[in-house]
Amino acid sequence: MNPLNEIVKLVTEIPGEHDEDGFSGSIPVKELEVFAAFESAKRNEYYEALRAGHNVSCTVTVGVDDYNEASVIYEGKRYRPGKAVYEDTVFRIFRTYRKGMQYMELILEEVE
Repeated sequence: MNPLNEIVKLVTEIPGEHDEDGFSGSIPVKELEVFAAFESAKRNEYYEALRAGHNVSCTVTVGVDDYNEASVIYEGKRYRPGKAVYEDTVFRIFRTYRKGMQYMELILEEVE
């Protein structure tokens, strides 16, 4: 595994009120900068996501404790990070995998 030598911001949001058009929004409530290791998206992960209509950009590994610390409990529900920001680029966390006891792998899709 690559060393955790990059900084990524994990963003956790909670559901917001509906706007005047009836669309629901989300409110960012917690942002946490954590150390991370970046890799290109794996070939099989990329093509599986593409078949489902998603464009996976990269894979990020963070510590499990950091990922859990970015979570928020609001009205009895746990909300986990749904976005990541790296070098002013916003990514949606498409999928997460636990890697052993210490690490969490996040599959990211760039938000347009």
